[in-house]
Amino acid sequence: MTHFRFSLSFGCFVAFLGGTLEISATDSPQIRLSIDGIDYRFEGALERVAAERFHDLAVAALHSYPEDAAWREIGLDGTSYRGMFESSTHSRLEFEFWSPAVGTPPHRLARAALEAVPLDHPDERFEYSLKTLRKDLGISWVP
Repeated sequence: MTHFRFSLSFGCFVAFLGGTLEISATDSPQIRLSIDGIDYRFEGALERVAAERFHDLAVAALHSYPEDAAWREIGLDGTSYRGMFESSTHSRLEFEFWSPAVGTPPHRLARAALEAVPLDHPDERFEYSLKTLRKDLGISWVP
């Protein structure tokens, strides 16, 4: 298992949401998501297979940073992202992007991160906020 750390901060202007997603893989992979304004944070274990899949998707997406123009596109609405990725095989990389178009490397990175978060949560406000973030990225919600 490749050891890595990933953090993603986001501000979703469409839904007035913000938050932080962290994924780390050491001896026991962990995932944490907090959404601003909601007194509920999700923290839990991440299965090794899911952690390895996320690592590989993140490395593939970030391979084009910052050369690919998709990382530099900006918009007047949507969601801004800022984060960091480092692993035992890749040096620390800080990145940022805005409302990524479907299929672009920044979209694949954000999608992989949000898809790593389990879908069902006991707090309905948290679950609704997660659905909203996924919808903003064009990620379907499968109950």
